[in-house]
Amino acid sequence: NGSTLVAFYTVTGGTNFEPRTALWAKVSTDGRNWSDPRRILPGFYIAAPLKLVGGSLLLAGEHVGEARATRRMALYRTQQPDGLGGWDEAKIAPGDLKVFGYTEPAPYVLPGGRVVCPFRNYSGTLYASESGDGGRTWGVPVKTTFPDSLARHASGRLPDGQYFLVNNPSAKRLDRSILTIALSRDGRLFDRAFVLKNEPTAKRFEGKHKLDGWQYPHAIVVKTSLLVAYSVNKEDVRLARIRLDALSRRK
Repeated sequence: NGSTLVAFYTVTGGTNFEPRTALWAKVSTDGRNWSDPRRILPGFYIAAPLKLVGGSLLLAGEHVGEARATRRMALYRTQQPDGLGGWDEAKIAPGDLKVFGYTEPAPYVLPGGRVVCPFRNYSGTLYASESGDGGRTWGVPVKTTFPDSLARHASGRLPDGQYFLVNNPSAKRLDRSILTIALSRDGRLFDRAFVLKNEPTAKRFEGKHKLDGWQYPHAIVVKTSLLVAYSVNKEDVRLARIRLDALSRRK
């Protein structure tokens, strides 16, 4: 309603896919004072709910616990505007489970309300699924030709109608030495791409599951810019600001 802030966050049960891992939320009306936490849903989530055509919300993440024996990506939908309840699980069959570890879904909405959801996987290119009924049911994810090095990606739509996808498009698995943004007129054919970061990096400290490189992007439009947040070597967080007019398709 414009006066309520909801902060969603995942709390793990010790490991990311442990059965107790779940989405939690806190609520504030002033950004300073926050409610007690409330548990929302089981699962592992690293992105906020996406608003769909008509106002419903789509939440995309990972199944945890015993559910991972037969499933991977977890997709939920609610018509409750604040996202604090009313979540129903969407129907999606992952297909070949061996292709997917973390799926890290990053959905976006096409004109007319269809929803596209790309998925991280082991194949070397993104998989993707579509929903034609507002996120209630989904097709079996299929392999695309969009290169990906097995890393998190971010997607969305710019004010001029273009779609963007930020990722690590190397052909080498887990190579995160280059971070790019690709653009599409229709959300299906991405025919332009720009390098955001490709300078050599080296981690300062050893640690679990750490890799050199520019990784784990998230992107949002703020006024006349696209802000892209990303990790450097899983040690630092940086922010890139891209002027929207630099991404426009000039005639």
